[in-house]
Amino acid sequence: MRGSMTLAVLRSVGLAWFVAAVVVAGPVAAQTAPPAGAGLSPQAEAALRTLRYHREDEDWRWLKRGARTPDAWDRFEYIPLGNGASLSIGADLRAYYEGFRNENFGVGLAENRYFQNRALVHANLRINDNLRIFTQLQSEGVTNRKGGPRRTIDRNDLDVNQAFVETAVPGGVLRLGRQELRLGVGRILSTRDGVLNVRQPLDGARLILRNKAGRLDAFVFHQVLTTPDAFDDRSKGQPYWWGVQAQRAQPTPRDLGVELYLLGYDAQRATYYDGGVGQERRRTLGGRVFINRDGWDSDAEANYQFGTFRGNRIEAWSADWEAGYTFRDRPWKPRLGWAFTANSGDKAIGDGELNSFRPFVARHPWGQLAPFGLTNIEGVQAVANLQPRSNLRLTARRYWVRRQQDAEGIYAGGYAPLRPGSPAQSRDIGSQTELAAEYDVTRHLKLSLFLTHVEAGRYIRQGPGGKDIDYTAAILQYRF
Repeated sequence: MRGSMTLAVLRSVGLAWFVAAVVVAGPVAAQTAPPAGAGLSPQAEAALRTLRYHREDEDWRWLKRGARTPDAWDRFEYIPLGNGASLSIGADLRAYYEGFRNENFGVGLAENRYFQNRALVHANLRINDNLRIFTQLQSEGVTNRKGGPRRTIDRNDLDVNQAFVETAVPGGVLRLGRQELRLGVGRILSTRDGVLNVRQPLDGARLILRNKAGRLDAFVFHQVLTTPDAFDDRSKGQPYWWGVQAQRAQPTPRDLGVELYLLGYDAQRATYYDGGVGQERRRTLGGRVFINRDGWDSDAEANYQFGTFRGNRIEAWSADWEAGYTFRDRPWKPRLGWAFTANSGDKAIGDGELNSFRPFVARHPWGQLAPFGLTNIEGVQAVANLQPRSNLRLTARRYWVRRQQDAEGIYAGGYAPLRPGSPAQSRDIGSQTELAAEYDVTRHLKLSLFLTHVEAGRYIRQGPGGKDIDYTAAILQYRF
């Protein structure tokens, strides 16, 4: 325990010195004169400099032509190696404070305040136009958390998050090795990012084909079990996913975006209120449509699941819709939006059929805090967004949530049973209110603040604890 604490402190101190150094270096680099021959427009260069969520999808070879506005990190983002080869080095560094009052609706600790730190460092070696090797190391820790770090999501001293070889094939590329995967915006499968500290890697293969009509992905992956010690993450014996995803080309946000996918999931050990623990074979057919036109934005997604759990039939579904309107010609560009989420629950315990929708590793729709999982949940949301400056975004949202079926309880975010349910209990889980601010200090440095209150509904008050949750969070993130 003492060694783990020392390692976490060293990581935090190192991160602080690193951020301080790059913040100081940034303005110096910005004063450098543009190199001769930089031919890109400011808009085109700004688009190329956008740091992707999936860093493996970036390509910095355009820097060999020179940059109009040099950056302190250009020398690392494009390193020519000769004979057409190049290397790109980057990192995602995050310091994260969380504070809880009644973290689990008053069951257990009354208060818990702690710091998390995460470092993702990657190297992208392009040997030629047809072959590259991408590697990404991860290191995560937590300090002062009462009860210690949660085994798979808080701490990982040092391990491989991604390491794959990508080779060109007719019409696209093939990736072999450890990777990350997110379907759509992450409602059904994502990287476990956000409030959780350790991201979710996968071991396997992915084929990506592209043409003018769009993109097709085919994949098969074993889930990687992330564990605290150095280089001990493994995928042997873990659940695996396979599937295909088709995306229609969307030249501009004004054009209708369409995604269709089939996702297979096979696990030797799964847990539900209906049936206990057993083997699960689940298939998900899903689709998503989205558009942003004339101030209006809309994003809708639906899924149907089928398969077997311990020999019993699975039939489940989900539906999500987020939409809003932005007053682009008004000061602060106010946006008013709404959202609807419904994920099926089990209709009757012990009837030989499982109706519980399983979103696997999913992005939660109700803000930074996710006090419960998405299974057997339905709710509506009202949201307001303001942008006082181009680099400052303010959000206020309120969500009302209840159980979709009264026979089943609710689950934690990691899909562990949280609270059982019965028809005799209320379906009202409660409501959640969040105030958030995001400030881009520089192109690389971002500060985010969150203040959340979860009001326990009748269903929560009828069980243990039954208290409201208060949550505060501050995130400092540096990326290059």
